[in-house]
Amino acid sequence: MTRIAEKLQQDEEWLHGLEEHLQRSSALQKNVSSMLDSFQQRLLILDETISPLHEKSVRLQRKQQNVTKLLKTIDATIQLYGQTAELENAIRDANPSHDLQEYIDNMDALNNAILFFASHPTYDNQRDNMKMTFESGSACLEKEFRNLVRTSSIIVAPTTVVECLDDEYEILSTRIRSLETLKNLKAIATLFAWLQRNCDVSRCVETFTVIRSDHMLKTLNGLADQQREANNLSVAAAYFRKASSASARSSSTVFLKQAFKKATGRASDRYADKRDLLGDCTLDFVILLFASVLALIQIESELTAKISDDVTVQALLQRNIVSRPLRFVVTSALSTVEQYNQGVGGMLPLMKFLLRHNSQLLSLSQNAVNHTIPFDSLMQIAIAKTKAFISDICDRLTADNDKFYPKDGNVHQVTANTMQLLNHMANYRNVVSETTGSAERVFEQILGALDANIRSKSLLYQDEWLQTVFLLNNTNYILSGIQDGAVANVLRLRLKDLGHSYRQKMAELLERYLRSWNRVVGIFSMNLEDSDRTVAAKSIFSTFNREFDATVGQQKEYCISELKLAHLMRDRIKTFVVLPYGRLYARCQQSAFFSSLEKHIRYTPETLEIAVDRLFDASA
Repeated sequence: MTRIAEKLQQDEEWLHGLEEHLQRSSALQKNVSSMLDSFQQRLLILDETISPLHEKSVRLQRKQQNVTKLLKTIDATIQLYGQTAELENAIRDANPSHDLQEYIDNMDALNNAILFFASHPTYDNQRDNMKMTFESGSACLEKEFRNLVRTSSIIVAPTTVVECLDDEYEILSTRIRSLETLKNLKAIATLFAWLQRNCDVSRCVETFTVIRSDHMLKTLNGLADQQREANNLSVAAAYFRKASSASARSSSTVFLKQAFKKATGRASDRYADKRDLLGDCTLDFVILLFASVLALIQIESELTAKISDDVTVQALLQRNIVSRPLRFVVTSALSTVEQYNQGVGGMLPLMKFLLRHNSQLLSLSQNAVNHTIPFDSLMQIAIAKTKAFISDICDRLTADNDKFYPKDGNVHQVTANTMQLLNHMANYRNVVSETTGSAERVFEQILGALDANIRSKSLLYQDEWLQTVFLLNNTNYILSGIQDGAVANVLRLRLKDLGHSYRQKMAELLERYLRSWNRVVGIFSMNLEDSDRTVAAKSIFSTFNREFDATVGQQKEYCISELKLAHLMRDRIKTFVVLPYGRLYARCQQSAFFSSLEKHIRYTPETLEIAVDRLFDASA
């Protein structure tokens, strides 16, 4: 019971303390509420007092800003109005060629004034005067641009262009970049950019492109003029020699020595028909024209990139500059190729160049102004002509009725020319394959036609053995031609079979030739064991002398063009004739009657060998 009473007393004390806390909390709540009510009332009073003042301040700030803007406008108006007269006078009286940048700055300032007064109808009359002055200044700048481009453009000399090409007519970029074809480039670029912003861009584009295009055409026409002069060189050779000291001829001579040594000098290695190079270097000049126009196009492309940063404008400039010169070159080439009839030798270098640059030239032609450049037609005609010329090689070999034949059985000119032509064609294997489908097949067809031609010409010989020598010489020449160099690379898949066929043919021809000595060799089969050995020996040596001399006399004009083949044939003759003769001579030399044979023995084995060594000697 005592514990319960204590517990109750504790609870009563706790409840009593709680009531005191609640009373204090209520008092605090009332105080806070009272303070909040008082703060709200003060805020209301503050709002009623400050809001009207804020609105007045905003209105005052707006008025102040308007006044500031008005003052600035008035200041600008006064300033521009005052400067306008000075700008107009400066633009009317100044010459842009004296100080271009100052003139452009004045024009920009005048343009700003025009834009400023455009919103103020009060100054319409003044603005119209400024527009007239601006248009006059723009016309002066356009004229200055035209004069600046014309006077700053440098015509590239034909010799300079050629010096920028390598032996394959490809551009030497380092030399091209070193050429200066347009002076005052910075001023022209600045003026072009201003005209592009403020005037009709088509007029300044036309001005620039026409002048640059004309200069390209002058260079190309200079090449064409030198071509005509080179074509007339053979006719005027005597005159030029007489007048070589004349200064009026010096420029032509320098050009021909420097510029056209490529177009004519290199042709000697290319053309197998040995034609007069100066009289027929037409297609070399066509290549030179194409290479030159590509070099000039590269120059103009780099220039346009410096004239304008806008890629679209660069493309427009290049298109307008390139169209006329490229049309001139392509139409000239088309006319030349259509009339060309000198064979495949000249077409192959041209086709190689055109195929190598086909994509670029086709793209330039298709994008040209008016799309009137017939490059596609040129390619079709060039390919068709090349294919026809290659086909014509076999046709001409088959239809060759020329009765000429080398009197000494040497290599026929047809064989030499055809093999040189094959070697030339082998250097352009890709072109031959591109136009005919297979260079290897074409070469085999030409070799087959050449074999038939040589067999036909061998029938012209009345001497059977000279006919054999003729076939040996020509077959050996063909074999040597296909075993080495570029031709061997073309025929590499069939080279083993072709080589075996020609070597087998040569072996048969050599055996056939050795039959020409049968009458000499047949003497060694005569019987030396007759009752009268002295008489028999005398008969053998006398007959040998007669037959050997007759055979040598018949063959003294025979010629074997290759030393290795001639040496082989002499060795075979020595084996066939000299060795049996040496055995016969030694046998008789040991006999008792040898002294009675001396006047009948014309040759010793040594002198007989010397006589054989003299065979087939063209120098002898």
